[in-house]
Amino acid sequence: FIIFGSLFYAAGSILVFITGYGNYLKTGALLEIIIFGLGLGYKIKLEYQEKIRVQEESIHNYIKALRAQMNPHFIFNSLSSIQHLVLKSDTHAALKYLSKFSQLMRSTLENSIEKNVTLIEEIKLLETYLDLESLRFDDSFSYEIIIEKHLNTHLLEVPLLIIQPFVENAILHGLLYKKESEKKLTISFSENASHIIATIEDNGIGREASRALQKKSSKPGKISRGMELTQKRIELLETQPDKTGSYVIEDLTDDSGKPSGTRVIVKIPKN
Repeated sequence: FIIFGSLFYAAGSILVFITGYGNYLKTGALLEIIIFGLGLGYKIKLEYQEKIRVQEESIHNYIKALRAQMNPHFIFNSLSSIQHLVLKSDTHAALKYLSKFSQLMRSTLENSIEKNVTLIEEIKLLETYLDLESLRFDDSFSYEIIIEKHLNTHLLEVPLLIIQPFVENAILHGLLYKKESEKKLTISFSENASHIIATIEDNGIGREASRALQKKSSKPGKISRGMELTQKRIELLETQPDKTGSYVIEDLTDDSGKPSGTRVIVKIPKN
């Protein structure tokens, strides 16, 4: 750009010298200014694009690091479940659990290098995880996964294990504390123009009662590591250009105003 601008200005100067007509110099100077301006704008654009690329790469690497922390967290919980079954001398359930666990680990490892997985793969991982938890807790709760009729689960993608911590939270802090009547977990998937929407709803004791019970425990106020990591992953989605991820937690009540469970709505931006 600098060379072309200088050439135009030099050409204008030569023409003025040859013809004595001053407008050539003005035209040459004007063209030089225009070309310099275009060059400066192009340089600023390249620098901005490089800045965005570096930011996206940094965010991507951080997401990979967070996801890498999710896997040991999940494995630890699963091994604790196997230990629980072994201590109960329930050999059949322990072997069945190990079989399911190996399937889950294989799927997780196969997808671990990918930034995202298809929604159907995430749902299959959830189903295996729920089967594991059901075995762990002696089939004390039931679950249902509902997929919107026209949702293309084979095409849409989500971050790996983005829903699982919310499901884990619903089971451990909502359903298991419930003493009476049926314990049920419902997970539904739908979409709008810009987001995949996952809704996790349980009919457990509710957040307030769960917090009260945790205060009485040996580890009051302990924050789930999985939830902490998931919050960070969703926050990172919010910082990416043209992409916003979010979740809201709703406390459910029955007709008499008593707590009747919790609903979590997770919005994941479409790729």
